[in-house]
Amino acid sequence: MFSRHDWDGSPQRDQVYGPRFTARSTLLRRMLGRVRPRSVLDIGCGSGTITRHVADYSGHVHAIDVSPKAIEVAQENLAGSRKVTFESIDVFGCSEEARSHLAEKHDVIVLSEVLEHLDDDETALRIVRSLLPPGGYLVLTVPGDPHQWSIDDDLSGHKRRYTKPELILKLTRAGFRVERITNWGFPFTRLLVSVERRLMASQQGQNALPMMLRTLLRPISLLFRLNGIIEPLFSFVDAGIGYVVLAKASESTRHSAEKPRPASRVA
Repeated sequence: MFSRHDWDGSPQRDQVYGPRFTARSTLLRRMLGRVRPRSVLDIGCGSGTITRHVADYSGHVHAIDVSPKAIEVAQENLAGSRKVTFESIDVFGCSEEARSHLAEKHDVIVLSEVLEHLDDDETALRIVRSLLPPGGYLVLTVPGDPHQWSIDDDLSGHKRRYTKPELILKLTRAGFRVERITNWGFPFTRLLVSVERRLMASQQGQNALPMMLRTLLRPISLLFRLNGIIEPLFSFVDAGIGYVVLAKASESTRHSAEKPRPASRVA
């Protein structure tokens, strides 16, 4: 079944041709191209669609996911790659000792469309910081603009959508310096998402896109890729549907993953 989330960007077989996934992954590749990592830890790799892109820019990728089934699917999808190793681990739910073998082994961590699913995103970011060496990089993608909350967020299990100030603040508290934050999806991808929702409504709630659109999705994905190149030019408008962030781990000693005490409120 070709579900709405095949286009939206969840780990389904046709997602790589959808407008959101294509535009976002094009921008993510550009961020990776800036740092040219030797080794990447891909947290929440899912079916491996983003991992495939990450492997193009790294000598080695260690892909992890809390779901053993996701790891199984990712291994099948990337069976021909010698760059990628896999592990099923709940990196945000396990003890520090259980994840210690991951600490400071990779110069870049990729966290793509994961943070918005977590109950405690700030603790998760501190854990990510604890796994990076000083000067290492985090490449992060999240959905943006809480006002765009829709049934898609509910179906995807999102806990939140982010604003730019919120994202920068949380990253800074976790021990990162934001070097680049790009708002993507305006104006073209956001328009395409609107068209998608109208098409879905015309299907009277059926969880399928029209067959003609499914046939055209792959060839027109090249146009979607252009969105990832053009839309960053409109990032200053901050009216897109998500953020891609490049953040650098502080040069101080390894940041603690422990939750800090609440700061006093300043009037």
